[in-house]
Amino acid sequence: MGEKIKAESFYVPLDITAAINEHDQLVQTGETCRVEALKNQLAWMRGHVNVWMGWPGDGKSTLLDFLSVLKVKYDSWKVCMNKPENMDTVMKNGKPIIKANRIYKNLAWTLTGKTWNKHFAIKHKTTAMTLDEEQEALRTISKHVYVVYPKDRKLSEQMKYYRFMYEMYGIDIFVHDPWNTTIVDSNGVTKDEQLSDGFHMIKEFAMETNSIFNIVAHPKSMDQQRVSKAKNSPFKVVNPYMLLGGSAWDMKMDGQFSVFLPDRHLWPRGSQVELHTYKAKDSEIAGYEWGTVQFDFDKLRRQYYFGNLYPMSGELREDAKKQSEINFSNPFEREVKGGPDDIPF
Repeated sequence: MGEKIKAESFYVPLDITAAINEHDQLVQTGETCRVEALKNQLAWMRGHVNVWMGWPGDGKSTLLDFLSVLKVKYDSWKVCMNKPENMDTVMKNGKPIIKANRIYKNLAWTLTGKTWNKHFAIKHKTTAMTLDEEQEALRTISKHVYVVYPKDRKLSEQMKYYRFMYEMYGIDIFVHDPWNTTIVDSNGVTKDEQLSDGFHMIKEFAMETNSIFNIVAHPKSMDQQRVSKAKNSPFKVVNPYMLLGGSAWDMKMDGQFSVFLPDRHLWPRGSQVELHTYKAKDSEIAGYEWGTVQFDFDKLRRQYYFGNLYPMSGELREDAKKQSEINFSNPFEREVKGGPDDIPF
């Protein structure tokens, strides 16, 4: 006979006194993403695990960088990123050493709207950061963003790193990018079972730490994923069932977001972006729902703008400024010479 199970070891009864005392208190709700145009499609809900889907090159990681830096700038949130495919190598004493410099520099670029890459600035005739601007931006980023590089790809081992970072720095947002570099060490037999075990581990962690855990995932293949067989047929928007182990992603994720370039079949590096929200668990308290919103990417700034507004700085695009000035000075003039400059990825 095994050890007798005691009810108090697993049963969690209602604490009615505490529940009544909390009657007039506000429950935890979703927190603003700092983009007014996205408020109905995205709110940061602590304890949630989110998946960010999309075709390669659609900007999943770039959008998450942008949203993370917004919370760093306006709310001083702490961010932990695991991006093994974005690490860079520097040579020291003739030996290669893996660094995260490019990740930090790109986040500084997103923060300031100015590139650190002088070759990029010359090629695209844009303004590069000065040394002082770069140093100040990197200081800001490094105080709030922590990049980890667990060499062991097993999820159970990586979760130990995340827990350590939370206990050391009080992380608000975790970014696990991409999922396909992860080995799920599980007793599950099928892919769905293995993923479910891994996602359950992550969900428990997010709830215990009251943090938001974000996973970047790629679909199985772009083959046969067009709307029709026509040569220039648009691609389908990626959904959870296009990922390996689709049903597990669909059932276990609290938030499901798909980043999509609607014009990629015509212009693979177009500037227009769509964010599709497929799932919003506890939407009545999280504060966001299913839906789609369109916006644009500015390659020169490495920032997104919404209706000509840059949320990072509160600025309007130059062509919008010109239109405003022309309409103010001459209400009968309807056009701006040159038109909008749609900048691709």
